[in-house]
Amino acid sequence: MKKLIFVTYDGIQNSVFSGQVIQPLLKRIYNNPELKVYIVSFEKNTLSHDIITKFIPQNKNLVFVNFRRLPVLGKISLYPSVYYLKKFLKQFDNYEIISRGPLAGWVADKALNQNCIKHILQARGLLAEEYEFSHLPGKNIFKHVWHTWRKNFLFKIEKEAYTNKNCTIKPVSSALADYLIETYKADPNKIIIEKDDIPELISQEQKNEWRVLSRKKLNISPMTQIYCYNGAVKAWQCPDLVINYFQTKLEHEQNIFLLILSQDKEEFEKMIARHANIKNYLVLSVKHEDIYKYLCAADYGLIFRKSNHIVNWVSRPVKAMEYKAAGLKIIHNNTVKWLNE
Repeated sequence: MKKLIFVTYDGIQNSVFSGQVIQPLLKRIYNNPELKVYIVSFEKNTLSHDIITKFIPQNKNLVFVNFRRLPVLGKISLYPSVYYLKKFLKQFDNYEIISRGPLAGWVADKALNQNCIKHILQARGLLAEEYEFSHLPGKNIFKHVWHTWRKNFLFKIEKEAYTNKNCTIKPVSSALADYLIETYKADPNKIIIEKDDIPELISQEQKNEWRVLSRKKLNISPMTQIYCYNGAVKAWQCPDLVINYFQTKLEHEQNIFLLILSQDKEEFEKMIARHANIKNYLVLSVKHEDIYKYLCAADYGLIFRKSNHIVNWVSRPVKAMEYKAAGLKIIHNNTVKWLNE
């Protein structure tokens, strides 16, 4: 059988793993029954059987491998991962490898051997810039120095990963490709825009069926305009802008409804409670496999980001792709080039 090794360094419990990792891999297996896929995940802790079975579907052609990783504190902290992966890869006569992000790409490049047929590095975003966005500037001088050092270290890892001549780089957007070429001097001839993980459009017949069933379940009239937010209570996802937008709409329209699909149900309820004028809303936590059933009940998908920041401009938001697959009109604030395109 053909062997594909998928290496991730950000864990299987992150919010996009099911849609952006598992679904494309299952599609590959479906299209090629002779393909055996090994998901190698470097985790902070050893995962329990319950967590593994929750995030990794049962499939005879899909194997999950869990290695512990150290906190990312300089290159020396990455070398144990290199050792584990190198030892793991020795069992294969030939294989392809996909690494998710620059950390996984850096580790994979140090670990692969002459039996590797192809190495693809998925560029999902900007590691150092995202870290800076979340942690800098800091008022505490010691924390500021620490975060600055760590950002610079991540920048070096990104540069080494994206200037590697032994792999093909697959960024999620043209804006990200341009940034990698300009900032990290990535080879334009080694870059291919990633399209394999874009969700397929839902047929109009299926959309209509789910729309009727979901609205009936939610007790929402067919005539009501539903605005949907599908995401988390993370500062960079700007949930406050979503609530403010809907609150403004309510001042002029009454037959509208805000449907929030999020695993952060409690946090959203508290946030909305601080807006006394908000009504006509519902916060639901649903399984990933049921997301599209509820998205199809909506008319508009909301996605706002903070303006003038490169992290947002080069991104290709997963939630926006899900809105698009469900045929929703997307309302956004022109901060993501992929949406503008």
